[in-house]
Amino acid sequence: MALILIASVLLMIGCGPGAGHSTESRTYTEHPETPATYEGRKDEKIPKQTTFKRADGIVVFDGTGEELEKAEWKVVIYGEDGKPWRIIDQRDDSIDSLEGESGDFFPIDFSNGNKRDFLIEMRLTGRSEDWLEVVAHESRTPPVKAYVRVRDPLFKELSWEEWVLGHFNLRFDQETNPLLESPDGAPKEAVFPETPLIKPDNVGGDWVLVRWTQHEPDEPSVEWLKKNLPENSGWIRWRKDGKILISDYYP
Repeated sequence: MALILIASVLLMIGCGPGAGHSTESRTYTEHPETPATYEGRKDEKIPKQTTFKRADGIVVFDGTGEELEKAEWKVVIYGEDGKPWRIIDQRDDSIDSLEGESGDFFPIDFSNGNKRDFLIEMRLTGRSEDWLEVVAHESRTPPVKAYVRVRDPLFKELSWEEWVLGHFNLRFDQETNPLLESPDGAPKEAVFPETPLIKPDNVGGDWVLVRWTQHEPDEPSVEWLKKNLPENSGWIRWRKDGKILISDYYP
């Protein structure tokens, strides 16, 4: 309950965990329950004392059951003072309040585990020896920054290509992001099934080649689609001007 109150106060005063806001207006609360797993080294600089090299990728939750148990089922995201900004306890139903663009935690994707698997996907913008700088809120200007420890076993770093190709059943807006014959090419006429299975095949810059068929219990591979349904393919944008245009489908 205390975590929810803190999040509400931070949202009202318009401050976030990272750069772009004055430190005088930022409020932090000590979290003595933080698992020992996340204790930093004595020589580790806190984010606001650190020089970050620019990075372009994505940081995703990748915790196994054993790792989560060691971390007491808590995922920790830090502010620029090196203190926990968000401790997300997967056993706590109150993490529902973190979801949604109106909240103060709105990364590329977040699921509290109630409707689908627990998931956190955050845009990576900087890297140092000890920290990964990520975007905690995608819709705010300037971006709300937060930090994840490089050695945190519950997170891993992916390239954008790895992330795009990792989508199981891709979705996109066909009106604003129409299917094309080639990147920046002519529109391609296509009729998608009512419940399609859309698989990413190849990434080229901000474009991805997709292949599709009817969603069935036995999911065909990209290779099967390429061989048996070559006409069911086309290019779409997965990103434009930094904005992500695709998502994964969850029934």
